[in-house]
Amino acid sequence: MSFCQYCGSPIGENDRFCSKCGKPVPAKTDTASSPPPSLVQTSLLETNEVIFQKYIGSYPPHWSIQDSEGNKIGEVIGFIDHHHLGLKVIDNSGKLLATSLQSKLFDLHGEFVITSPDGSELGTLRRTNIGVGLGVPLVFTIEQNDQEYLQILSGTDGGIWKRNYQMEMNKVPVVIIRKIVYSWTELKFSVSITGDVDHRLILSAIPTIDHGIDLMREER
Repeated sequence: MSFCQYCGSPIGENDRFCSKCGKPVPAKTDTASSPPPSLVQTSLLETNEVIFQKYIGSYPPHWSIQDSEGNKIGEVIGFIDHHHLGLKVIDNSGKLLATSLQSKLFDLHGEFVITSPDGSELGTLRRTNIGVGLGVPLVFTIEQNDQEYLQILSGTDGGIWKRNYQMEMNKVPVVIIRKIVYSWTELKFSVSITGDVDHRLILSAIPTIDHGIDLMREER
């Protein structure tokens, strides 16, 4: 089956115009039967360049996950379980990939436990320093079996909610997180995964930290 190169709708074999958008159908080529790139399903767990977008003030908290071309490939949705915040990472098909659940209040040395859909623990996210002043980085760790798996470090420039981050494994950067839009209504940041890491942990930890920073900002 062929697809319209403008809107992605199916096109009949003898159609000269798209029945949905009305655009002319080009002459057939070897690639005419392939959906346009924006409609191709992308595996969230195999994508190393993604963009998180959140509209500040949304409740429950919600993040859209997009590929580098702006196509939505997943989302993170917040929920409350016995007064503890939880976050679910979901791909475009609606499949649950991971859950991050608050085990203690996310202040000072609070923590979140990240689990797979079957409930098995993937890791524990903890904040390991207390200082939030100018020039003081925020430091988090992700632990597996009580051993450090990743260390997460913020930059030191500007307010804590405007900083860039990087994740390190054995002091080698494996994930770079850069804020690209920050306003009172919208937050958008790019994520580059450069190392061999569990994407489920990365996709869970980033919005968890972001929401924790929002809480710290409200408390200040």
